[in-house]
Amino acid sequence: MQSQDEAGSEPLAWSDDFKMRRKEASALAAALGYPLAPATLAKMAVQGGGPEIAYFGTVPLYEVASFKEWLNSRTTRARSTAELRRNLQVEAAAA
Repeated sequence: MQSQDEAGSEPLAWSDDFKMRRKEASALAAALGYPLAPATLAKMAVQGGGPEIAYFGTVPLYEVASFKEWLNSRTTRARSTAELRRNLQVEAAAA
């Protein structure tokens, strides 16, 4: 379980088993260079396609390790915008 010190520290210092609320998850994403608003996470929780969620009662919690894995899985690498479009089309066709 997380300590009070850990909850107040910088997002990049959080341990892999640290549980985050949406605002904290958004802060971690921003610290890693991903623009992701808490409202976007809330929308994904309803519509699907977002990171894995654990619930404490009705409170959604995101574990650091699985959240980082999800961010990385959503990242597409390309050397040009044309290559990016091709990669995205291939991913969409595979889904």
